[in-house]
This record gives sequence, structure tokens and C-alpha cells, in this order.
Amino acid sequence: MKAVALTLLAGLFGPLTAIAQFRSEVRRVVIHVTVTDKRGNFVNGLPGSSFRVWENGTPQIPQRSIREDIPVTLGILIDDSGSTDPYRPVMAEALVRMAGALKPEDEMFVAHFGLSFAVDLPPRSHPEESGARLEDLAQRYLHPRYQTGTRLFDSVAEAGRFMEREAHNDKHVLLLLTDGRDTTSLMKLKELLVTCRRGESTIYAIGFDAKKGKNTLDQITEASGGRAYYPAGPPELPELTLQIAQEIRSQYTIVYEPDSGALDGSWRAIRVAVVGREGVSVKCRTGYFAPSAGVE
Repeated sequence: MKAVALTLLAGLFGPLTAIAQFRSEVRRVVIHVTVTDKRGNFVNGLPGSSFRVWENGTPQIPQRSIREDIPVTLGILIDDSGSTDPYRPVMAEALVRMAGALKPEDEMFVAHFGLSFAVDLPPRSHPEESGARLEDLAQRYLHPRYQTGTRLFDSVAEAGRFMEREAHNDKHVLLLLTDGRDTTSLMKLKELLVTCRRGESTIYAIGFDAKKGKNTLDQITEASGGRAYYPAGPPELPELTLQIAQEIRSQYTIVYEPDSGALDGSWRAIRVAVVGREGVSVKCRTGYFAPSAGVE
């Protein structure tokens, strides 16, 4: 595992941009958009004129459609509860492989949760310098912790808040490694989904129990504009981590000023389509909450 920890996928995170959000100080909406063909391949090279955007059913005029190469802050959130014992080797492998996908100007943090949320490695630039610490963490996660409860929902929300406080880069991505079970959170799933829609992080998940956790993880990741993946075992991880990195690298960024600039805190539904290309699928956040008057 050590041989591939920080080298196998080095440099995969390419064009990375700030997540879909409403910037009240300039009244712009910024959306990340992934475009795929019928085979699931990422479609690159589309001009800005290919995109159409609607907000609450009203057509919007994109100011620009770009792909940028800017640093990313990646937070890896590991389920350390007892129910994940069978999946610990897979999670340890996923940790080092995703760390290896970072570029020197990126930063990452690592946290775990069971009965509580705890940060094991704070955000650091030049992730390759943290190789030894990551190896130590990977080895630690191989051993059962015997925690008897799982606060998945509370911990995802706390990880998002930690990201917003501590990240130094504009692009925020959370990667959740879990079986998708929650047993003791104070927060309900509905509340977490609202938090994800309001948050500044795109959430991806590698789920290790597709039968029991799929519905939950699909909802959490889709609310943030990300997606969940379900490997059968460690042999699938190289291709899986490649897919996650490529998705982020292949995203387009669409920027527009909404026709309605009302600061009323309302939910604004977003739809994005591509014209001039048949058979493509478009994935992005389904909307955003406008800021309220007087809130920075």
C-alpha cells in the first residue's frame, strides 16, 4: 500500500473551481456542471454557448462557462464505528489513494467519526509532505475501534463547518468513506440534506454496504452536487478513485447573475441543459438558497 500511497494518481485533480454557491457580495451564482455521454464518458471542450440555464423556470444569461485549474481542499471523512470493521482495509486503501491524487498546491484534512467527530490531520498544503502521517493513519484505521454508535449525519455537517472555517482554497470537496449507517445522530436526514444544499462543499462518497446505505448516501451526495460510488472490494479502488478525480477535473463552471436579486433566503431551483449535442447528461446542484437581507 505504501508504494502507491502518494504516487499512483498524482496530479489527477486538474481544473478545480469553487463549488456552486451564491456570492451575495457580487450577486453571482457559480455552478459546477458535469457532462457525460451515453457511455458515461466525460464530455470536454464544450463552448459556453452550449449551455442553457434556468432558475425557478426563468431563463438566465450565463456570463461565462469556463474550466479553471485552481487548488482544492479535500476533506476525507472516515467512518470509524464498529459496523465498518469488515471494510477497514478498503477504507485504508482509499485514504492513501485519494491522497495520492492531490497536487502540491492542494491541501487535505483527514477526520474520523463514530460516536463523535474528530480531526486526525488538519488542512495542510503540499500533501506529499504528510506521507508518513497518512501511512500511520491508514494503519490505525485497519484496527477495530469498538465504537458502539454512529453519528453519520452530525459528523457530515460538522465536517462541512470545519471545511468552511479552516480551508485555505476556494474549491471544497468532502470524500465520505462509510457503510452509510447512522444510529445516534441528533440531526435527522432531512435536516442534513438542507445543510448540504446550503453548504460550500461538494460531497462524494465511497459506500461499502450498498444494500443498507445506498439510499442515504445517494441523497447526501446528490444534495451537494456530488455522487456516491459502491466498490465490491479493494481491486476496484484504483479505477474508482480515478473516476472521482476525473469527474472533478472535467467539470465546467457556469457563472450568472440571477434575474431575481431578492435577498429573501428562498430556495432557487436550477436546471442546466446542453444544446447541440445529442444523448448527453448534465449533472449539477439542483439549486441554492439565496442569502437573507443583512446576512453576509
